[in-house]
Amino acid sequence: MKKVKYIGILMILTFMGNGCQDPEVVEVKETSDPVESLVVAVSEVYSTFDVLDDFLSTDETVKKKDDLLIPNSVDIIFTDNSFTDGDGVEFTIDFGELGTEAPFGVLCKDQKYRAGVVHVTISDRYSSPDSKILIHLDENEPFYSGNGADMVKMTGLFEVQKLGPTAQTFRTEDLKVYVKEKPVNFKCNNTVSKVKDSGSGILNDEIKIDGDFSIDSDGEVFYQALITESLKKVYEANCVKNIVSGVITLQGAGSSSHLAADFDPYEDQACDNIVRITINGKSTIHEF
Repeated sequence: MKKVKYIGILMILTFMGNGCQDPEVVEVKETSDPVESLVVAVSEVYSTFDVLDDFLSTDETVKKKDDLLIPNSVDIIFTDNSFTDGDGVEFTIDFGELGTEAPFGVLCKDQKYRAGVVHVTISDRYSSPDSKILIHLDENEPFYSGNGADMVKMTGLFEVQKLGPTAQTFRTEDLKVYVKEKPVNFKCNNTVSKVKDSGSGILNDEIKIDGDFSIDSDGEVFYQALITESLKKVYEANCVKNIVSGVITLQGAGSSSHLAADFDPYEDQACDNIVRITINGKSTIHEF
């Protein structure tokens, strides 16, 4: 009889012990995908900014010049070419159709290929300290940028607000960047500062970029990103398209993982598309 009692008590204690155990923790393994998507998005978005910055800063009357990054074969169509009417200047840059075989798009002087249409509205002359520029990439006639074989589609709105002669804010709104044909919602709130100004256009200039980003794919994890070391671009020959240094760190919503992208892994500020991706202290070299 006593044996039965002891066994019953043991079973109850065992059940209670199991019932008090912590719930099973499921570890979610981080991948480099969000870092790679952000690196591509930042690179292509700022290459688009470069082309427009070069065009707008080349001439007070906002007219095309032979030394622009945009080749002469590209159509620039003004729908409003006067600042005197009070509603700014509006124009469209048409890089042409995407094409059906590589290289896709037209080759620009920064060695990037582009296709599609960019709509631009500028409130005042680009040299004005409070000039505001809106860049619209229409879903019905999307814009593409890339290396000729892999083209990144972009749709949405950029906004540039001048903060004086050497600085401006750069923001995006409802911008989708299609990385490997997968849409990524991309937001940025950046300050772009000119470190070196070599006169008309952007060739031989240097800029630094500070601020933050966020990315997510529809229905997937939201990542907040911060520039922890200023991104640097040097607009010299064969280097215009590259970010030569800087670090971006990322963190996913509800995650304690630490992710980062270092654009200068060998500390040589090389004109290349090589970054070091670090996930929780483990690093790999990645070319994009």
